[in-house]
Amino acid sequence: MNINKVTLAGRLTKDPETKKMNSGTTMATFTLAVNRNYIKDGDKKEETDFHQIKMFGKGAEVLGKYAIKGQVILIDGRIVNRSWEKDGEKHYRTDIVATQFQFGQKPKGAESKTSEEAADEVDTDITPEDIPF
Repeated sequence: MNINKVTLAGRLTKDPETKKMNSGTTMATFTLAVNRNYIKDGDKKEETDFHQIKMFGKGAEVLGKYAIKGQVILIDGRIVNRSWEKDGEKHYRTDIVATQFQFGQKPKGAESKTSEEAADEVDTDITPEDIPF
């Protein structure tokens, strides 16, 4: 059995960036800051992990239009590892491809459509055909 599933909830570090790919599919890229708690020497500690996330299709369009820096976003997706060689040196990158998302709390004082209005406009389920790789 093979399972590649990830669920994360965190805050956007900046507004998502969107672009149209050659295929006509919209791609959104964003960084999600996710807090992680642990105990060291009996003291509770907290660190933040920064995850690079991509989303394609209708969900990417909605994120690009309505999501803002500091907003909480919950994503479901999968992990994708890539490697390439440049100037004789091997490089590695791990991304998360989001297949679904939900809007969460916006930062205080933020003005834009509510997450319910945005979610009603577009179905954020992504099919395998929406992903170009």
